[in-house]
Amino acid sequence: MSEESRPPLPPFAEETAREKVQKAEDAWNTCDPEKVSLAYTEDSVWRNRDEFFEGREETRAFLTRKWERDRLSFEKGTLVRLRESHLHALRI
Repeated sequence: MSEESRPPLPPFAEETAREKVQKAEDAWNTCDPEKVSLAYTEDSVWRNRDEFFEGREETRAFLTRKWERDRLSFEKGTLVRLRESHLHALRI
């Protein structure tokens, strides 16, 4: 097994398919571009709306921008809601 292999590997039974999907979801939810990019091959090609890129380095750069933009948007929205309602916000 190569260094890049991430079991379980195909062919998948229902149980191993669920395990693989859960591992991918867990990695994505870390919002760690380095960790997530390792789930894709060096020559993977991505499309996000009108943006096209390929490879892990460009994937990491895209995910870094995406999650930074998402974080700032979330924080800004939380501050606006706090000001408008005078309630405490919870980070979920």
